[in-house]
Amino acid sequence: MGLDLLNSIIENPIPFARSLGYDKLNNEIHKEWIRTMFKLDYNGTLQAHRGSYKTTCLIIALVLWVIAKPYENIIFIRKSQEDVKDVLNAVSKLLQKDETMFLMNDVYGFYPKMTIDNSTELELSTYKGTMGRQVLGLGLKASITGKHGSVITDDIVTLKDRVSGAERKATISQYMELANIASESEHRIYNTGTPWHKDDAFKIMPKPQMFTVYQTGIISKDRIQERKDAMTSSLFSANYELKHISDEDLLFKEPQYGEFPIGGKAYAHIDAAYGGPDSSAMTIISEVGGKLHTIGWKMPGHIETRYTEICSRLERYQVLACYCEDNADKGFLRKELGARTRTMIGGYHESMNKYYKISTFGKSRWNDVIYDMVDGDIEYISDIMEYNENSAHDDCPDSFASLVRKQFKTGNMISYHGG
Repeated sequence: MGLDLLNSIIENPIPFARSLGYDKLNNEIHKEWIRTMFKLDYNGTLQAHRGSYKTTCLIIALVLWVIAKPYENIIFIRKSQEDVKDVLNAVSKLLQKDETMFLMNDVYGFYPKMTIDNSTELELSTYKGTMGRQVLGLGLKASITGKHGSVITDDIVTLKDRVSGAERKATISQYMELANIASESEHRIYNTGTPWHKDDAFKIMPKPQMFTVYQTGIISKDRIQERKDAMTSSLFSANYELKHISDEDLLFKEPQYGEFPIGGKAYAHIDAAYGGPDSSAMTIISEVGGKLHTIGWKMPGHIETRYTEICSRLERYQVLACYCEDNADKGFLRKELGARTRTMIGGYHESMNKYYKISTFGKSRWNDVIYDMVDGDIEYISDIMEYNENSAHDDCPDSFASLVRKQFKTGNMISYHGG
């Protein structure tokens, strides 16, 4: 077999990756990530900031794995099966490109065929392993009973783990099972991802190699500042600086989670954005037995692009009335929505200090909240949980607090002329 070309690519995979269209992979860091993922000769963890092309490096490593390791199999794990599908589809397409076919012909003396090619399994005709499929892709919650092989996890810790203690516990439990599979069959486990919470699954993974946004040089200073301005300081610190800062100044702790009950007395509020870095926010609340069943969405972009989805939600959740302030638009949003939906749309003039409103009316009923994280937006609840007096983005907590003040404030709450 002609292995010289393959060995030279394994030694420096960047030119090969760029020939396949991945021209963002162009530095020594990416070269070492791909080589480490491909070799998989120790249990390890790669923590790198969002947007650092970790998953792209993994795709290239899997392509080389399938070509160069015909006797070995790998179990590839992401948070959901849909996430797995995206990666395996990319690997499959690359294996069938002319550049890759030329390489395989050079190695084997013929052009291998894809004998298995679907959203969960990949296998070349050259595969000689006996432990399972050459590449088996599974969502984190899938059954792994009876599976054996090396394991790579990619982004199994997500925003869900940041906002939900139950999700963090589930991820940790599932990760421990994966680690046992690797160790029992004397294979390795390697993890890639970005931290989200100080108690997430990374705390039980092997000590990570860490690459912050300042180390990689992948994102420009201007783009770093843009991303810093677009999220809370604690979330930026976790995702881009790979560290966790104290949450002692945060007002809102993790709520209960549950399904939103359609058919009750539901009310809505919209905090509208008209361009710039802010987002619009939509909140729907239905009070049942003293509990505030809540669902919400964070909506980037100009509010005018969101009319259809807003009206659809008002209908779906059988909202009785929806409120929106008319300070900025002189009632334009109220009139536009009123013409598009049967739900009553009410306007009001806002004069209350925003932090005061959030820290009193929003905080007053927070312990009663049951949030629908399945149909609702995770970023919505994350923004509320991240809120403090110095937060640059307060659209979601403002929408929640405004609706509580308007419709769900407790009897002992102080009155205020702005509400």
